Amino acid sequence: MKILVVGGSHGIGSEFVKRALALGHTVTVFSRNPAQLSIEHANLRLHPGNVLDASSVKQAVRGQQAIICALGLPTRIAIGPPFAKRSYVLSGGTSNILQAMTTEGVKRFMCVTAIGTADSASQCTLFARVSLRVGLRWLFKEKDRQEELIKASGLDWTIIRPTALTNGIERGDKETKVGEKLRSGILTQVSRADVAATMLGMLDKPKSYKKAYVISYKARLGDSVRWPATMVMARNRDITLEGPTKTLF
Repeated sequence: MKILVVGGSHGIGSEFVKRALALGHTVTVFSRNPAQLSIEHANLRLHPGNVLDASSVKQAVRGQQAIICALGLPTRIAIGPPFAKRSYVLSGGTSNILQAMTTEGVKRFMCVTAIGTADSASQCTLFARVSLRVGLRWLFKEKDRQEELIKASGLDWTIIRPTALTNGIERGDKETKVGEKLRSGILTQVSRADVAATMLGMLDKPKSYKKAYVISYKARLGDSVRWPATMVMARNRDITLEGPTKTLF
């Protein structure tokens, strides 16, 4: 399959790219600086561009069979006014992607948002809901807008709502829970590797169309310590990864 990954140079996007290439897919990475991915592969294409530039997005979408949106916001911007300027990268970029897909006749779309977005806010504990919706208020306003646009698009979409993200190893199906109504607390988390693997498994499954899934591990005592520990371990191994100090979702 020919897959375009928007925001594929880091985080969940890069984890998805690695796995898609390993399975023989042809992958194009669209981002401001796709060379940050630091991967060389015969089936990998790099497409530098700004997701807010509709013409650039349309060019990247042309000829693809599926589009993955893994856009994020830096933590400072995620907090929003009055601490930072408003950013419309998520909603504006998603709008450009959806319009380009409609024009080019591409139907399959997957987008990473987060637990706490839209109706999934009711699936969070009170403390988790306040922490996300108030502490990262602008990020979640943008993610709400994203989901509204996606659901109105008429495409074969799937929304992915991970809990707090880590740079941990892939635990696999036995420990990774996937469901539309999973509950989440402040300690509930999942690795980017398992989110990417789950997304890839859903990619060609029509039963996942027009649904929003939460992806998470079951909360365990000590997870609040393990989360930052994964970042320290990754840095010690000299691996460049997106961590919770940069983008939380």
